[in-house]
Amino acid sequence: MDQRLLLQRGWVAACRDRGTAREPRRRCRRCAVRRELLVSATPFGLRAALIEAGRASELHIESALRPSRAGDIVLGRVGRVVPSQGSAFVELPEREEGWLETSRRLTPGETLLVQVLSDARGRKGPRLSASPALAGARLVYRPSAKDHAVSRRISDEAERARLGRFLSTLSGSDGAFTARSAAATAVESALHAEAELLCAQWRTVTKAAETASAPCRVLEAGGLLGRLLRDHGVDRARIDCDDSATTARLAKLSSTLGISDDVVITSVDDADLLERHDAVGLFEAALRSRVEFAGGRLTIEETEALVAIDIDLFGAAPAEASLRALETAAREIRLRNLAGLIVIDLPRLKGRALAARQRATMEAAFAGDHAQFEFFGQSAAGLFELNRQRRGESVRDAFTAADGLDGARVPRLDALAFDLAHRARRAVRHGRRRLLIRAAPALVALLAPGPLLPRGLDGWLGAAVTLRPEPERRPAAFEIEA
Repeated sequence: MDQRLLLQRGWVAACRDRGTAREPRRRCRRCAVRRELLVSATPFGLRAALIEAGRASELHIESALRPSRAGDIVLGRVGRVVPSQGSAFVELPEREEGWLETSRRLTPGETLLVQVLSDARGRKGPRLSASPALAGARLVYRPSAKDHAVSRRISDEAERARLGRFLSTLSGSDGAFTARSAAATAVESALHAEAELLCAQWRTVTKAAETASAPCRVLEAGGLLGRLLRDHGVDRARIDCDDSATTARLAKLSSTLGISDDVVITSVDDADLLERHDAVGLFEAALRSRVEFAGGRLTIEETEALVAIDIDLFGAAPAEASLRALETAAREIRLRNLAGLIVIDLPRLKGRALAARQRATMEAAFAGDHAQFEFFGQSAAGLFELNRQRRGESVRDAFTAADGLDGARVPRLDALAFDLAHRARRAVRHGRRRLLIRAAPALVALLAPGPLLPRGLDGWLGAAVTLRPEPERRPAAFEIEA
C-alpha cells in the first residue's frame, strides 16, 4: 500500500509533525567547538541556524531565486544622476539598478567600481558604495582609506593597543585595515596572513575591472554562506550541512577566506538536521507575532518603515519583568533577523537606576550579535529606539509575501519549493524510490528542469518523480505520495 506524506502548512510544520584565531591546534578541533551552524540546503535555497550554548540564537534564510549580493563588488555603469540628492542610479548585472550616494561628480554612462551594501528590498533597489571594502574573518581591508581602526566591540584597552601597534606595521600597504572583534587575542602571524590575502584579492579585483565590460560582477562575497563563515569561522565553529554540493561550496569559501584550519565542516546524511535544538520549531514560532515570557508578552509587528515591539507586563515586580522583556525582545530581534529602525514600547517605570539597568540589559543582549547596531536610548514618550544593520531578509519576509490586497501575507513560492524538495529528499533517504507529487501549477512550474534544477527534481533526488499539477490546489497544500 502506498504511504502518503502530507504537507499541510509547509516544511516547518511537516518536520515538527513527524513522530578568535589561535595558533594551530593539535587537539581534536571538534572537542573545542563553541558554536555550531546547522545548514540545510536544496536547489531552492538555504536555511541555517546558529547554535550557541546549546540554543538557537539566529535563523537565516537565503532564496536561490534571490541570492544575497551584499558584499559583491561590481563594475557598474552610471545611469540617471540626481544632483539634488547627491546620488545616482547605477546599472548592475541581471538588469538590476542600485542606489549610490556619493559626493563625486558623475556623468551618465561612465563606469565605476561599486560594492553592494544591502540587497534590494521591496521597491527599493540595492544600496551601493563607491568605496569598496574587503571583509575577512579578522580584518577588513579598505583600499581607499588612510587610517587604521580597531572595532569598538573590543573594549580591553591593552588588546586595542596591541592591535593598533600591529596595524601600524602594515603601513607599507595601500589603504587601511580595521581589526574586527575576532582579531582580539589573534596571533600576529594569522593577522598578517589575512592582510596579505585581502590585499591580493583587491589586486585581483582591480585587474579584472580593467578588462571587464560594465555592468559586470568582479568579486562575489559568497552570499549567506560567506557571511556566516566570516562571522563565525574563526571562533571554533562546527558547520553541519545536509547537502554535499553546499558542503563543497563551504569548504571552497573557507579556503578562499584562509580559515580552513579554524572551522570544522561536515556533510551529514541527516534528513532532519534542523530538528536539532528545535530549530524547526523556532522557524515556525518566528512567523507568529506574539511571544510569551515570564511576567509578560511581546507583540512584534514588521512594517515597511520600522519594526514595532509592544510589551505588556503582568503581575508583581514590574521592574524585573521589564528587564526580562528587553532580554526577550533582543533575543527575538536576533532570532528573526529584524533590522532597520526598531521601536520598543515598554510600560514606563520611574527611576534613573532602572533606566540605566534597562539600557545595560539591551546592550549586553546584543554583545554577541555581528550585525552593527546603534542604541538611541529611551525617548520622551518612553520608547526604546535602536537601529540594527540589515543583513539578509527577516524570517517573516523570507517565508511570506504580502498578497497586495488587504495586507494579508501568503507563503512565497520559493519557500514552498524548498519545503517540498526537503520533504521529497527526506522520503528518498528513508528508502522511497518513486514519488508522486500533487501540487498547484505555479509550484510545479518551479520544480521543472531549469537553471535551479538542470537535471530536474528526479535527477537531484536520484529517484523517479512524477509531477502532477492540480489547478484546484492551493500552493501550500501540496502532497507527496511514496
